[in-house]
Amino acid sequence: DGSKLAVSLSASATRDDRGEMLYSRLAWRDITERKRAEESLRRFEHIVSSSNDMMALVDKDFIYLAANDAYVNAFSGARDDIVGHSVSEVMGEEFFGAVIKPTAELCMSGHKTRYSEWFEFPVSGRKFMDIEYTPYVGDDGEIQGFAVNGRDTTERREMEDALRASEAKYRALFDTMLNGFALHDIILDEENRPYDYRFLEVNPAFETLTGLRADDVVGKTVREALPGIEPAWIEVYGEVALSGASKRFEDYAAPLDKYYEVLAFSPRERQFATVFSDVTERTQAERTLKLALQDLERSNKDLEQFAYVASHDLREPLRMVTTYTQLLADRYADKLDTDAQQFIAFAVDGAVRMQRLVDDLLDYSRIEEPERHLEPVDCQAVLGEVLSRMHEPIEDCGATVSSGKLPTIMGSRSQLERLFQNLIDNALRFRGKVAPRIDIEAREGDAEW
Repeated sequence: DGSKLAVSLSASATRDDRGEMLYSRLAWRDITERKRAEESLRRFEHIVSSSNDMMALVDKDFIYLAANDAYVNAFSGARDDIVGHSVSEVMGEEFFGAVIKPTAELCMSGHKTRYSEWFEFPVSGRKFMDIEYTPYVGDDGEIQGFAVNGRDTTERREMEDALRASEAKYRALFDTMLNGFALHDIILDEENRPYDYRFLEVNPAFETLTGLRADDVVGKTVREALPGIEPAWIEVYGEVALSGASKRFEDYAAPLDKYYEVLAFSPRERQFATVFSDVTERTQAERTLKLALQDLERSNKDLEQFAYVASHDLREPLRMVTTYTQLLADRYADKLDTDAQQFIAFAVDGAVRMQRLVDDLLDYSRIEEPERHLEPVDCQAVLGEVLSRMHEPIEDCGATVSSGKLPTIMGSRSQLERLFQNLIDNALRFRGKVAPRIDIEAREGDAEW
């Protein structure tokens, strides 16, 4: 039929007594299948030798029958150090008895077995290996040993270990952080607008800060967990989940009756996470303080108005008392005895001091008036005018007043006059036994004097 066969030929000759060939016999045998098997075996050996996986064949007495290059190179690089030697000799008696032998015996009972373990190799060092044992069956159908296939998964194991360690750290942080944390899915309506969101995960601080139990909210939507939630919360979180832009804000959650400071961000598409803290006490304190300041401001305005009205209304009666008391002293001084003159002097002095207090009260009431038109004011000139008006009380006290060069500034001339007058007057009034020395100077700052 034109097919090619692989054959084995054998020939023999029959000779007579003299050694001459009488006839010959020629026999041939079809070995096509054997050749195919040998070729398959060579290909298999080539594949096994070039594999990065460690492969070996071990008999039921735990003696290595064969090993590929990867297996040999992990130990010594010499095949004679592996093949023909026992597994316990190569791997160590303790490791063989504790790890390899129980699994291999299970394999040789007819079960393919797998396990993962750390191995210490003389050449390649410590490796994490995924090992598979497969029963090796002989021509008679009996299990003669097992085939070993080992794959180096050290890098994957180290990455998994690092990931587990990292997850453990973040889980510890997640569980112990004081801020509340929650992860959510945003839910859109038919027009792809944020309509609701679902709780995926919350930390213990979430429960503490909201009063909601994780078992009662995880897996539920916010409309289910908090039926009275304001739509504004869903709108803000929907914008974060869809745009990916984070937001920080403070707002009031009516169903919980609390104020929260919130950082919202999107860890992945259509999800958002929140990190938040309860700022209810701070917000209430700020509001209380604001109301107190408003009350104080209103009270100050009332006081200023009262001071203005009182000082304005008292000026005229005091002026009359002062005037007529001085007239009594001037006209009837020679007709009054010493006590009467002293009494009148006390009355005049009291009226003058009262007049001064009323004037001061009036000045105080004008301090908080709306800002007047500001103009350039020469402080040196203003001080000169004040010193001229206060010449007598300064001389009577023996006081010395000196000043450096004062600037021209934008301000109210009348208020600057009162400022210098009150400063000097206080220094004269509250002096000690030593004559006062008053120094007035100006220092220039970055944007002020």
